[in-house]
Amino acid sequence: MRVKKAMSEQCPVLYFYNLEDHCWGYSLFHGGICASSLHFSYEMEFELLMKVAEEMYPEQESIVEFLYGDVEGQKVHRDIESKMRDDAYLKEQLEKHFATNVVERFQLLGLDEKLIAELKDLLSVDTYFNVEIKHEIVELSCSLVT
Repeated sequence: MRVKKAMSEQCPVLYFYNLEDHCWGYSLFHGGICASSLHFSYEMEFELLMKVAEEMYPEQESIVEFLYGDVEGQKVHRDIESKMRDDAYLKEQLEKHFATNVVERFQLLGLDEKLIAELKDLLSVDTYFNVEIKHEIVELSCSLVT
């Protein structure tokens, strides 16, 4: 990470990863900071559940042990899981997660406004809800910029 930040002092650096069956994402560095990023997991709802539980119980050393090995934790797990079935709650959590995705920063790489608008539409919470096959989002994103 330090190398990417240091390199970005000279020019923007785009780091992209694709762990095929699990997740993909990017980080765009400029001026020594992360200017935009997105982590897109195919287990997003599980990851969000873990994140919500960690926010609710920051004192827990291992949130996984708490949620699966503790009676109180198992109840918390069921409660959060139940909330995640509500589209409005899930959308709220996704919007928090997508907040670091500042697609406009791709202009640093020379992308034009039309392409940025297409990426912004594609890399959105609405697309997450409307695309049946989540793997298509990464393929479409890559086809736009290559």
